[in-house]
Amino acid sequence: MLAIYDWFGYDLPIKDRYRLIKAAGFDGILMWWSDGFDRGDYRSGPQLAREAGLFIENIHTPIQNQNNLWLDNLAGEALADCYLQCVADCAEFEIPTMVVHLPNDDYPHNRLGLDRIKMITEKAEQLGVNVALENLRNFTNLTYVLEQVDSKRVGFCYDCCHHNNYCPDTDLLSLYGSRLMALHLHDNSGEHNQHRLPFDGRVDWSIAMKKIVKTGYSGATALEPMNWDYQNLPAEEFLQRAYERAKGLEALRSIAKMIERSEKAQEKFAPGTSQHTLGKNRIKALYIASALIGDVTKDFTEDELEKAVAPIASLINKSEKAQSKLKQSTWQYKMLEENLNALHIASPLLSKALKDKHEGT
Repeated sequence: MLAIYDWFGYDLPIKDRYRLIKAAGFDGILMWWSDGFDRGDYRSGPQLAREAGLFIENIHTPIQNQNNLWLDNLAGEALADCYLQCVADCAEFEIPTMVVHLPNDDYPHNRLGLDRIKMITEKAEQLGVNVALENLRNFTNLTYVLEQVDSKRVGFCYDCCHHNNYCPDTDLLSLYGSRLMALHLHDNSGEHNQHRLPFDGRVDWSIAMKKIVKTGYSGATALEPMNWDYQNLPAEEFLQRAYERAKGLEALRSIAKMIERSEKAQEKFAPGTSQHTLGKNRIKALYIASALIGDVTKDFTEDELEKAVAPIASLINKSEKAQSKLKQSTWQYKMLEENLNALHIASPLLSKALKDKHEGT
């Protein structure tokens, strides 16, 4: 499932915005939940999105006053009340998750702020709403809250670009992947160094998606780009590019899962056996496929590329045969569909890389 942040730029009526998102191919949205940034009547959004055939992955709570949460004054109380209302709104509009920015680390955590978080947690538990805390310039505060609040309703929203920009040496997904509730996928570089389309910056998407797969996260592949560096593109073209990039990320997720399963199966066979050799070749081919989709700069030899062709072709053939015997409603059919989508993206990239080798380009 592919989703995109709904307030991605452009001056568009909200109904047209959702129509274009759906027409581009997306299944769902991340919804900005405030009248800020010229949003207007945001509470009509859930109905309009669903009428357009889109599901709502989560809402993003207001961010303008995020640093007030620890403050012992009316501004701090007002922000806590705002988040409590967002919990109630999620329950009312049947939206599973809300994303929250904790204060930046320039605003050290305190007991009052933690008490407010616990109050929000209690309401979230009562109403069955997830509260996903996003990583920004707030690693100390994020760590503190996730360690202090032990609730299945409070977890982590992983923003890969913020991770890359603000704490690249900390393995956030190893620390908090078991509590992952939401994704914000976008790239860095450009004028703002964030919110670019995936593959237009410095994020290593092969590694990022592999780490996301290891967490066991089953939610949507969710993009959070803005049109800041793409204002020459019409909205339709921006969304179409975003959709193609989202398909690439979804393919990387699928291939990472295939690698994970193949490596576990490999353990059953003794080195030197035909099964072990076949498995080894398949795993190598999948790593090459992942690198090619992820646009990783790696100089594979012509021999490595040629040896990857047969395992990828075999996986496509076997997956298609297996899928033909399954009902479309089964999880196995859907898994094979995802695998085939990924392999059909990888196969022409492998052919192109091999052709470039032959031609010396």
